Amino acid sequence: MKKLRYSAKVTRYVKRIKKVLNLLGEMNDLVSAGELLDSLDRRATARRGTEALRARWARRHEALRRKLPKTLRKLKAAKPFWA
Repeated sequence: MKKLRYSAKVTRYVKRIKKVLNLLGEMNDLVSAGELLDSLDRRATARRGTEALRARWARRHEALRRKLPKTLRKLKAAKPFWA
């Protein structure tokens, strides 16, 4: 029974860590994609198509940025399984 309880604690903690890492990873992907578009933006034909993408990515990045503090608080509040 003790092993089962320990396993459940590990699983909950790992899930919270994964949420934080996924959030940060997606934010990083959006920034990297924007930098890639910057390199393509030198051509006028490419610039027309990138404006909509930039706006969409900026909205998504902002939504993730607003979600980050709550996600980090949940992780911080989680009792580490090794404690």
